[in-house]
Amino acid sequence: MNATPKTRPQAFSLIEVVLAIAIVSFALLTTLGLFGGIMKASSDNSQRREMVEAVDSLRSFLNSTNFATAYDWVKADKQLVYVTYKSATNGNPSASSESVMAKWIDPDAESTASYEAARSGKWLRARLSVSPSNPGGTNLTAVANYKKASIFVCADIDVIAAPGQTITNSSRLQSTMAVLR
Repeated sequence: MNATPKTRPQAFSLIEVVLAIAIVSFALLTTLGLFGGIMKASSDNSQRREMVEAVDSLRSFLNSTNFATAYDWVKADKQLVYVTYKSATNGNPSASSESVMAKWIDPDAESTASYEAARSGKWLRARLSVSPSNPGGTNLTAVANYKKASIFVCADIDVIAAPGQTITNSSRLQSTMAVLR
């Protein structure tokens, strides 16, 4: 009988294996590089969303405040603080609570110490000033005699660091809003 020699199955050569590893590595590194960019964009969007929510809250706060008080604050370049804190069911700060609240406060009239212990997330500071969009520019005239009035307010909003914390890569938000009587 004539026996035919058995042929061994062909294996991958060393060059083919190295080439396959290089291609897979390149694909993984590219994917990881894109993932980092996506995470950065997500973080930036989250920061913007927080700032926009704070601006909306500031607008509501100023419009719910007595107009004369808001007017005096704007003329005096007042600073307000947006505190996010863990809250008990009655709305008071409580470090052991899970629910979170946020509100604007006047740090001259209300101490931030009770909120500091229950701090949750970033705190923001708004520096109020008169907007040049007002009739007459930045020179506000007395509005006490008017039944209806409005002033345009510039708010420069910055992140406030917690004690022992430094703020990095935080950008200032500038917003103009109307306060109505």
